Amino acid sequence: MPSNPKVLVASSLHPWDDPRIFYKQCHSLNKFYKITLIAVAEKKSFQINNIQVIGLTKPTSITKRLKNALKIIKELIYGKYTILHFHDPELLWVGFTAKLLGRKVIFDIHENILGIVQIRNWIPRIIKKSLGNFMLFFENLSQEMFDGIILSEKSYLKYFKNNISTITIQNFVKIEPHKTVKNKLQDHTIIYVGAVTYSRGIYDLVEAVIELQKKDPTVKLIIIGRMQDQDFEKKLNQKIKSALLPENIQLLGHINFLHMKKFISISSVGVIPLHPNDNYLYSYPTKIFDYMNWGLPYVYSNFPYWDKTFSDKCGGISFEPCNKIDLIEKIEKILYNNKLWCQLAIDCRKNIHRFNWKTEEKKLVYFYKNILNKY
Repeated sequence: MPSNPKVLVASSLHPWDDPRIFYKQCHSLNKFYKITLIAVAEKKSFQINNIQVIGLTKPTSITKRLKNALKIIKELIYGKYTILHFHDPELLWVGFTAKLLGRKVIFDIHENILGIVQIRNWIPRIIKKSLGNFMLFFENLSQEMFDGIILSEKSYLKYFKNNISTITIQNFVKIEPHKTVKNKLQDHTIIYVGAVTYSRGIYDLVEAVIELQKKDPTVKLIIIGRMQDQDFEKKLNQKIKSALLPENIQLLGHINFLHMKKFISISSVGVIPLHPNDNYLYSYPTKIFDYMNWGLPYVYSNFPYWDKTFSDKCGGISFEPCNKIDLIEKIEKILYNNKLWCQLAIDCRKNIHRFNWKTEEKKLVYFYKNILNKY
């Protein structure tokens, strides 16, 4: 075994600057191993923070997805890597190929495959259940063949055998020394950070802000995140055009995590308006951790699992998912009550230590050492 093993971290879907993959896992592992990340990026190759990044094209077709996968295999072979650590179910066959090539393989599972298939509009409804079970079968097969399985949520364990090759590494945060949101501003700006989809409640949020603007023209909305469905994008833009002040509802797309603070610092409330879906009901909404870390009060869907975790003075107020009236009321409650806003902001920072990435980093490093010491 090399004294400083080379690790290829791969994703054919995620951007290179994905917070979990790059800023947390790659940075933590780079203290002990030589890390190369191959993921979606505009540049072909660059280095940042002593981590080599190889760019893949944005996967807009099956052909491009196949080319990305083949590029990962080529890099794995010619780069002489010891470990392949990949993050997408569509790369399962790449993982199996890597095992045949004698590499150690870690599969990092971010989402509940049964739930995520259900909310993919491009998948015909008639095959969703069968496709989900088909993919779950291969994920279970990978547990038998791969050297390690990383789950981002404890709830996923029910689909896998509980053994030493499977571990839960939760998507907690690197705690900021100081809060980003210093004071509540008079300019009432609402912010959402995350994937921009119907199932994440973004259409509901835009409708709620349109209603809020009718009563208070100072209300603004900033939406930061990737939009993958063009039909939904058209529908959302049409709805925004109907607003009293459409220019105050901004769709900013993907923004590097480190550049997000300037938008957070001018915001008064964060929102996590997800719909009830198997992929969300028993998974932590990681953006809540970010809102807490930034010291930003927030409104979130009142799923029982979330309420159990965040209702105890964690800086947020819950609302009934898909209920636009309740969403409006809870946003107003934070926007127009300065005393409540200040208390929630204090609670955010007071309790963020419960969700510290440092605890997950230790588990990740220990997991790697065990895999490398197996044989």
